[in-house]
Amino acid sequence: MKYPLLPYGDLPQAEDRSHDSNLAAMERNQFFEGQKGPSEVMLLEHFDLAKGNGMDDLHPFYEGVTAFLTDLLINSLGNPGQTLGVANRRMQQVRTPVQMSRKWFSIFKRANWKGSQWGYFIRYHAVLCFLDNNLPAHHVEHISMLSYALFVFSQDSIDPADLQRADQNIERFLALFQEYHGAENMRFNVHMLSHAAQSRRLWAPFWTTSTFNFESWNRQLGLWVTSPKSAADQVVARHFLKIYVHSAAHREDISEHVRNHISDQLFATKRKIAAQLEPEIFGLGSGKRRVASARQSQLLRGQGILNRDIVVYDRILRSCL
Repeated sequence: MKYPLLPYGDLPQAEDRSHDSNLAAMERNQFFEGQKGPSEVMLLEHFDLAKGNGMDDLHPFYEGVTAFLTDLLINSLGNPGQTLGVANRRMQQVRTPVQMSRKWFSIFKRANWKGSQWGYFIRYHAVLCFLDNNLPAHHVEHISMLSYALFVFSQDSIDPADLQRADQNIERFLALFQEYHGAENMRFNVHMLSHAAQSRRLWAPFWTTSTFNFESWNRQLGLWVTSPKSAADQVVARHFLKIYVHSAAHREDISEHVRNHISDQLFATKRKIAAQLEPEIFGLGSGKRRVASARQSQLLRGQGILNRDIVVYDRILRSCL
């Protein structure tokens, strides 16, 4: 099913979505061409499919629109080897900040990229990879509109003026997408962009409705459910049990023999060096002491902390979370 911008050409008259037509559409190997009427659920009072949907970023916009548009651009080059080679060398030279949880690998293997890699690519580096690299300038400008909008939608907080500019970029992006790539490529994921700014205005930035956390924990959640009764309670109980057992490997109020045994069973390694910073907080790894930077000292003073020495640990473990 395609979602071209309206008005678009001479489309057949829309057919009402009656009970019989819905049943017919559910039959196997039955295809209906032409313009379809609106869903009957739109007749429900106080029900709005667009406004009531918080909208995920991972699936429709990163794994959906970004990956699809990238493939359209690359395939339009005919012989994209040189362009991809230049883009790949530029990407390998990028020194990503530690906040990026997963750095991409070769753009030649983009079919194996995860959603987080597509997200970093479109928000930060897609324009740099294609700029002055055989791709027509109007296509680079086009992808920059998507890059800017998704960057704004992904901020911790969004300034109203930035949200307005992002919305304008999306409107222009959609119009040019249909012009450059045809109505046949106006997929549902592309259509969802038309509601993205309104969704962010009503539901806050992407992080409030993102499914990234569910993606990385789905398998673990499945392992914690052993029976259909009270599945949510099982997940909560086993999560806290896991946290408690892991913290027990570092608690000073537990004997050395028990701590080493727990560490051997859980990690198959000797117990990691840890320091108990507070009753329920542990720093893992050998603490490294260094002098705070001017900015860090300013932030510490704001919290009433005057000591300029900072101890850096590999990881912080809080037993109650």
